[in-house]
Amino acid sequence: MTFLNEDPKVDRRLLFRSLISPSKILSTILKKDITIIYCSCKGRSVIDSEDLVTFIKDAGIEDVKLYDNLCDSEGLEFYKNVLNSFPRKLIVLACSKRYFRDIADEMNYPLENLYFLEIQELCGLVHDNTLKATEKAKRMIASYIAQNFSQTQNRASGIILSRSKGLETKEIRTLYGRLDLCLSFKKACSSCMNYCPRKAISPNLSTLVDRRLCDVCGICESVCLQEVFYTFPFKPEFELGLDFLLKDSWRTLGIKKGKKILEDSILVFACEKEVKNTFIRMVLAGEKYREEILPLFLPSLSMITLELILQAFNKGAQKVILLGCHSCSPEIKAYVEDIIINCKTISSKLENRIVCSWIKENDTSKLISILEEVFENIEKERFEAPNIDKEYDSRRIEVSELIKGISDKERIPSSKLLPFGFIEIDKETCNLCGKCANSCPTEALKLSDEHVFFDHVKCFGCNICERVCEKKSIKCYQEIRTNFIGKSIKVV
Repeated sequence: MTFLNEDPKVDRRLLFRSLISPSKILSTILKKDITIIYCSCKGRSVIDSEDLVTFIKDAGIEDVKLYDNLCDSEGLEFYKNVLNSFPRKLIVLACSKRYFRDIADEMNYPLENLYFLEIQELCGLVHDNTLKATEKAKRMIASYIAQNFSQTQNRASGIILSRSKGLETKEIRTLYGRLDLCLSFKKACSSCMNYCPRKAISPNLSTLVDRRLCDVCGICESVCLQEVFYTFPFKPEFELGLDFLLKDSWRTLGIKKGKKILEDSILVFACEKEVKNTFIRMVLAGEKYREEILPLFLPSLSMITLELILQAFNKGAQKVILLGCHSCSPEIKAYVEDIIINCKTISSKLENRIVCSWIKENDTSKLISILEEVFENIEKERFEAPNIDKEYDSRRIEVSELIKGISDKERIPSSKLLPFGFIEIDKETCNLCGKCANSCPTEALKLSDEHVFFDHVKCFGCNICERVCEKKSIKCYQEIRTNFIGKSIKVV
C-alpha cells in the first residue's frame, strides 16, 4: 500500500456535496441509471422472483432483467448483450461472481460500475420458507442499495489528514478532520489516540495524523463522539447507521413509521471479505441457517460502533452477532471487545445477547456452530426504545439517549468509548465566580442569572472545572447517570 502525501487541501467535490442535499427527485433519477440482472437459478431457489422484482421496482429501479439460468451458454450471451448496452451501473444477483467479473473485464466494461450480491447463496438456497426467504432477500437488497447507491448529504468538509490507495481507484480512502471540534488540545479526550491500531495519531499540537502510518481503517471515526474524523470515500454514499442500512425497506416493505423492523431477528454484522465468502461456501455445501438470522456485511468490523449495536436492540433485535476475519489485527479485536464490554456494562439485559467470533476464511464448521448456538437459552425481550425515527444533532446525544432507553442502571462507569462525566457542586462554598463555566471546553457548564447549569450529555469528564475551582466546590465523577440525560440541571 502506498500513500499520497500531497499538501492538505479541501476536496471541492466533498465541499459541494456538503452544501447541497440532493432531493428525492434527483435520487429517483439517479436510480434510473441502475440496471439489475436477477437469476432465479432454474427454480432451485425458494425466493418468489416475481415478488422480489416488484420490490426492486418499487424501490425506484425500473430496469430489472429476470433470467432463469444465467450460467448456461444462453444466459451468458444474455449477460454479454446487457454489457454491450453499457449500463451506467450494473448489479448482478447471481452466483459465480468471479466468472461474471472476468467476462466484463474481457469486454472492457468498467469494473467500478459492476456490483454483485449473492442473494441466492445468502437467502434463496439456504432457507425452505418462501415467504421468509423472500423478505430477507428484500432487506438485504435494500441494505445493499442503500450502502452503494443512496444519495445522502455528506458532512462538512475539513482538512485531509491521510489518504491511502488500494489497487483500484475506487478503493482510495481519505481521512478528513474537523480539528476545530477536537478536544485533545485541552486534554479532555484521547479516544482516537488510545484506539489507533498503528499509533498514527499524535497528541502533540492538537490532533495530527502521520500519513506514513495511517491506513484509514476508520476506528478513529468510530470512537470519536465529537465527530472530528470521517472517512471519504470508502463507499462514496456509505453512512454507518442501522436506519441508513435498512432505510429503503421501510417504504417498500409497507412498514409503518416507528415500527420495530427487526422484531425477533438475530442481526449479524460481518466483514464482507473473508466472512462473506465463508457464508457463501457454507450454503454451496448444502448447509442452512435459520430464517431469523439477518446478515449485514460491513467493509470491515473496525467500522462497528457502540450505537450501531444499541440501535439493533432499539429496533427489536433479540441478539447481535459480530463476525470478523481471523486475520484482523490484535488492536481491532481489542477495540471490538471493548465495545462488547461497554454494551454489557450499560445493561445487564445485554449480557447474553452479544456474540463475537473471529473466523478463518472457509471455516464453515465454526460458522455453522456459531449460528446454531445463538438460539440456545434465548428469552425474548422488548427494549424500551427512545425515539426510533428521531434525527439527532450529534452522536453524543444519540448515544446517550440510546443508553437511557436500554439501560437498567442509574449509574454507568464511563470509559474511553464512553467519555462522559457528571459533576456535583457544593452550594454552600460556591461563590459563582464563573471560572468553571469559562474553562469548560464543551460548554457543559453555563453561568446564567446567578445560577450554574449543567448539561450531562456535553460533559466529557475532563476534570478541568474541578481543577480550576479555587473553593474546591466541584467534584467530577467519571460516570453516566441515566436519570439526568437530556436535562439541563441547575446545580447552584
